[in-house]
This record gives sequence, structure tokens and C-alpha cells, in this order.
Amino acid sequence: MGNSCVKHFDDERNNLEVTRLHLLMILHDEGAAEVLSFALRDRQNYDVCKNEEELRQACILAASRKYYFEKFRYEDVYKKTAPYVLLLEEFMKIQDAIEEERQMEEGHFDRIASLRRRNKLESEGNQGSSQFEEDVEVEYDTEHIRLHLLMVLREEGPAELLNYATKDDQNYEICKNDEVLRKACMLAASRRYYFEKFRYEEVCNKTAPYVRLLEDFIQLQNSIDEQKRVEEDRFDCGSSVRRLIQQQSERKRGRAMSF
Repeated sequence: MGNSCVKHFDDERNNLEVTRLHLLMILHDEGAAEVLSFALRDRQNYDVCKNEEELRQACILAASRKYYFEKFRYEDVYKKTAPYVLLLEEFMKIQDAIEEERQMEEGHFDRIASLRRRNKLESEGNQGSSQFEEDVEVEYDTEHIRLHLLMVLREEGPAELLNYATKDDQNYEICKNDEVLRKACMLAASRRYYFEKFRYEEVCNKTAPYVRLLEDFIQLQNSIDEQKRVEEDRFDCGSSVRRLIQQQSERKRGRAMSF
């Protein structure tokens, strides 16, 4: 029974030694990142990396590199997401306001709008034909841009329309005030927002294991450093005691020789 236990422990020790040498070979041939991959895949590899100084340092280096790489990706995605969130919220507010206005007016909107428009044109006509012509020209330009944006929507889709709306203030105002264009921009903004949101969550999920692994290795490193400091202090204390004993024995020997 005892012999079988000893044989089992010897086999286990040999297996760990083979694993350690294999991981050291991977470190020297393929680098720290590949060693970290092996440490994540298998518990035995992980334990060997924890207990071997060179492998542990390599894993700390690789884990910190991956962590900061994912962290920068996370910040980059967050910055890309923020404008679409604001744009989507603004379009949603506009949509809610327009729906509320429609419910209040209940079909009288067209008649009231035409009366207001006619009164406005009459007042502008009284002020002078030049002002009227200028307003008509502005209105014509606005209508021309609106038709162009509708063509962009039909031929290239909501995503390209959203690009037009974010590039130019006039395009943005026209998209705000036109039902079809506004809904298309809302659709494109929400698609972009959720696409970036899913990328953001995916990056968070990828980052988490490296954060935990890095913390684990750093905690282990700190405990080993602390143990080394205790051993060094104990060694220094033992050395000083031995030196003191040696000095005392030399003094006694000197006194004996003088007598």
C-alpha cells in the first residue's frame, strides 16, 4: 500500500515536471501570450504557472497586456456609442412631441396650417415682393434638399441618410421635420446604437476573465514577495546572531591566549 502511494506521488511529480518543462519551452518558442492560453485551458497548467517564477511573470505580463488592450477597446466603443444614444434620444423626443400634437389637433392640423401659411404669405406680400421672393427661394431650396434626402433614403438606405443628417445642420433640421426622413433616421440611429451596445457588452465579457486572472496573479506575486521579505529578514537576523557569537568566541580565545 505504501509503495503504491509513493509510486503515485512520484508519477505525479514527474508529470508536473514534464508540464513545467513543456510550458517553459512554449514560453521561449511562442511567447507569453501562448503560455497564458495554456494556463487558462487547464487547471494543472494554471497551478504550474502559479508556482514557477518565470511562467508566473510571463502570465502576469500577458494578462496585463490583454486586459489593457480590451480596456482601450471598451473605451473606444463607449465613445462611439455615446453620439448615437444622444441622437436616438433626440429623435425619440421629436417623435413623441409630434404624436402628441397630432392627437390634440385631430384632423384640423392641415386646415389650420393652410390658413396660417396664407396669412403669412399675405403679410409678407404687404411688406414687399422682394422679401416674398426671398422666402419662396429659401422654401424652394429646402424642398429641393428634402427631395434629395428622400432619394438618398430610397436608393442608399437609412444608414446613409443618417450620415447626411449628422454632417449638415440644414439636413438635420429637414430630417427632423419630415415624417419619413425622421423615422428612417430613428431606425438607423437605433441600429447603430444597439450594434455598438452589443460590441460594448461583448468587450466587457471578454475583459472580465483577464481582470480576474491579473488580480489573482498579482495577489500571488505580492504574497510571494512578502514571504521572500520575511525569509530575508530571518536570514539577516540569523547571520547577525552567528556573527555576534563568532566575535564573542574570538574575544574569549584572545583572553585565553593572553593568560
